[in-house]
Amino acid sequence: MMKIYFLIVALALSVTAVAQRSVKQDYVVTTAGDTLRGQIVASDEGIKLRRAGGDHVKLGPSEVRSYGDASGVIGVVQNVGPHGPARFVAPLVQGPVSLYSGPNSHSGRSYFLQVPDTTYLIEVKPEIAQLTFHRLLPGCATMQFGTDVTQRRYPTRYSGLTRLVMDYNACTQPQRPSRLIKGAAGVRFAYGLKAGINVSNFAFPFNPSPAERKQAVGYQAGLFLRLSNKSRFSLLLEASYTHLRSTYESANVPGSVFSTYVVSIDYTQLQVPLLVRYTLGRGPIRPFLNAGGMFAINLNNKSVVTERDFSLPIERDFSQPLTTPEDLGFGVTAGAGTTIRYASLPELSFELGYDSMRYGNYLLHNSIHFDVSTSF
Repeated sequence: MMKIYFLIVALALSVTAVAQRSVKQDYVVTTAGDTLRGQIVASDEGIKLRRAGGDHVKLGPSEVRSYGDASGVIGVVQNVGPHGPARFVAPLVQGPVSLYSGPNSHSGRSYFLQVPDTTYLIEVKPEIAQLTFHRLLPGCATMQFGTDVTQRRYPTRYSGLTRLVMDYNACTQPQRPSRLIKGAAGVRFAYGLKAGINVSNFAFPFNPSPAERKQAVGYQAGLFLRLSNKSRFSLLLEASYTHLRSTYESANVPGSVFSTYVVSIDYTQLQVPLLVRYTLGRGPIRPFLNAGGMFAINLNNKSVVTERDFSLPIERDFSQPLTTPEDLGFGVTAGAGTTIRYASLPELSFELGYDSMRYGNYLLHNSIHFDVSTSF
């Protein structure tokens, strides 16, 4: 038992230490020319910077010039349209004509061009992209916008538009090299707390197998460490104290019409899932999918099997502990949820998940769980 507690404490300390080291890698350059360092939580609405001392600084587009981490720039602030609002955008190509990506006015994401002698961005709308290119990118005889060949070569997605801008700059101003910006790919760390409830179903090898289940609700609480970069994938390591409960009424005991079994399940466990997460979108509301493996260690077992004998003048219950030869289980877990991320609020996530665990050849349980988590 002491080893289990030591494992929990060691994981908590390592999460805190890793998070503290990651605080130093991010930076924000303000419109006043100051450079602030800390850990960034960025959204389309603003930036929340957690500094080394633990205090938080909230910054909007009007206060920021650029931000990034040790690997390079992540985003800059530019106006969209000659009189449009300032927005956070990510630079993709820098040159005589530059390319950016970022949020649009419809809560989606778009690509933007900045042409010479302008200080603002122009959105590339897919439905009129060829007209936009024809108007903004003249002077290159090899680019015939509107033709099938050009549309196939330069589709309105990352690969096509970065190629288009690089080729156009090389065609019209070969003496001024363009640069393809590699997104900052440094690993970013976040840690947090999560808690929720679960309902579980158990299968046993002994007979008579329980026939009727009376649903009971358990709970779980723990902490997690999330490693991510600019891609949509991230890795999560969790450690949760989990309470599993359920009650089963069985059919009659074979050979007797006077006795039935009642199985009461009551386990507490340390569960350690390792998950891969795929996040959809980059706005303030971000759905995600999780999947991975998990192992669990039984910490306490209060499960009992009760035989109810109705043949006696007074009904009697005979109970005995339900022990398992295997205290270590392995399984898989998957889930889906959404993260709500606003610069002015703590980051919150809501998740519905499914676990399937096996303990040797003795016990199998499946659980559905709902969790709420917050990260720092």
